[in-house]
Amino acid sequence: MFTLVLVIALSGCNSSQPNISAVESVLKFFEYGWVEHDYDHALTLANENITQKKLQKEVAKVKKGYWEGNQKLDLLYREKEGKNGYKNFVIYSPSYRVFVNLKVKKTSGEWRVNDVSSEIFSSDDLDKVNDYEWENKEITKQK
Repeated sequence: MFTLVLVIALSGCNSSQPNISAVESVLKFFEYGWVEHDYDHALTLANENITQKKLQKEVAKVKKGYWEGNQKLDLLYREKEGKNGYKNFVIYSPSYRVFVNLKVKKTSGEWRVNDVSSEIFSSDDLDKVNDYEWENKEITKQK
C-alpha cells in the first residue's frame, strides 16, 4: 500500500508546469515569449509543432522598444470556440498593438501550445476588440 501511495505521489514530480489551466498556460507562454524573450522557457509550454524560429518570427511582429521605461503590460484575452479537444485563445495587447492567436491541447495531462500566429492590429480591427468580452491580465516585467 505504501509503495502505491509513493508511486502516485512521485508521478506528478516530472511535470514542468503541473496542474495549470489552459488559460494559465497560454498567458505564461505569452509572457515568456513576448515579454521576457525567454524562448526556451516558453517552449516548455509548447509541443513539437512550435519551434524557436517560429516563435521568434511571431514575436518579431511586435514593435521593438516598447519596454523602455515601462514595467507593466496590460493584456486582454478571451477564449474562442475550439474543436477536437483544442482550446483557442486570442491575446490582445493595446500597447503592443498585436493579436496573438493560440491553440492549446491537453497532452499527457498538461495544456500545451499547439499553434501560434500573430497579426498586427489596425484601426479596422476595432470591432474585433469591441464585439467581445475580454478578461484582463497585468504582467510586470521581470528585471
